[in-house]
Amino acid sequence: PHQYPALTPEQKQELHDIAK
Repeated sequence: PHQYPALTPEQKQELHDIAK
């Protein structure tokens, strides 16, 4: 399985914004 580094809530929000 792919392992992702622990992301902070802020980083997760950035990923969501980029995903848009």
